[in-house]
Amino acid sequence: MSVTPSFSELKAILKPMSWKDRIEYLWTYYKVVLVFLAVVLAIISMVVNVIKSNQIQTLYSGALINLSVEREDQDRMVNELTALLDGDGKKRVVTLTDIAYISGNDPENFEMNDAGAMKLAMLVTTGSLDFILTDDDTYGELIEREPYANLQNILTQEQQTQLQDNMIWREADGEYPSYPMALDISSTTFAKAVAPYEKVVYLVFVGNTENSERNQAFLDYVLNYNN
Repeated sequence: MSVTPSFSELKAILKPMSWKDRIEYLWTYYKVVLVFLAVVLAIISMVVNVIKSNQIQTLYSGALINLSVEREDQDRMVNELTALLDGDGKKRVVTLTDIAYISGNDPENFEMNDAGAMKLAMLVTTGSLDFILTDDDTYGELIEREPYANLQNILTQEQQTQLQDNMIWREADGEYPSYPMALDISSTTFAKAVAPYEKVVYLVFVGNTENSERNQAFLDYVLNYNN
């Protein structure tokens, strides 16, 4: 009965051989193992290629918090942004997420609000969210306390001058100085089209994502929106 040599013994056997002799020796005595490993590696490679080929790239992502945006308006917004950002709607997509959060201290809303706040925190923490659209009440209760992106780093100088009266400034807090964190876009055609039942609509950029280079394109889309 043959005994399979240990790794150190196999190393000693192969050491004096040429590479051609080593290959012949391994194939003679270990062909089953080598074939098995080759098959396993081929399967792993195939699975990795399938995953890569089916991987979806999110071009831009937004959260609609406590806004009454009709589904058809959301779909139109997604389609228009997808085209604007050179997406195909399949592998390169734009996504919108509805988050429910009811302002006030009604105990009946606590569970829903906790779920909404947790969902928002998860999206922000994982860098899966680029912008937020919300009403002024929800902004004050849920958004204002967090240090989201500084609009001075996103808007051009011309836009900052043009929109200075629409900027909502975050108060200085510890290490964070006061800076404009939200933009009141209520008077825009965009806000009236996608959130017709809201009196006030704020736009906030998250700032910790890989898609920040698309913020200016989205902002232009919002400010120059044609119904």
